[in-house]
Amino acid sequence: MDNLYYLKGLRTFDLKFLRGRFLNYIEKNWELNNHNLQKTSCVYVMVSYDCMGRNGDIVYVGSTTNIYARYKSHKVPAKIQATGNLNLMYYMPMTRGFYDYEIKLIRRLKPLFNRQHKNGTT
Repeated sequence: MDNLYYLKGLRTFDLKFLRGRFLNYIEKNWELNNHNLQKTSCVYVMVSYDCMGRNGDIVYVGSTTNIYARYKSHKVPAKIQATGNLNLMYYMPMTRGFYDYEIKLIRRLKPLFNRQHKNGTT
């Protein structure tokens, strides 16, 4: 969970900036969904990019015990594509603590499509 230290010290008043900084970290250190997913527990983020593949923003954070099944049943990619943007999913395999990590990321980043945990509720 070294990535939380990456977020530490950044002010939350500019959430777009905060998500952008964390997205830079994710793009370099997390795994990109290459459509060869296994039954793996992890924390994942959905990223929306403009049609040129630039200006990405983290729009959803989730966790699961089976990333393969969760990705196939997810509705967020269709919501992103409905806006005319491209979507990519990055994930970090974890064997424990992934649900707590998801909650911390949602509370800190406040992604567009996350409703649960956004206002400190579970």
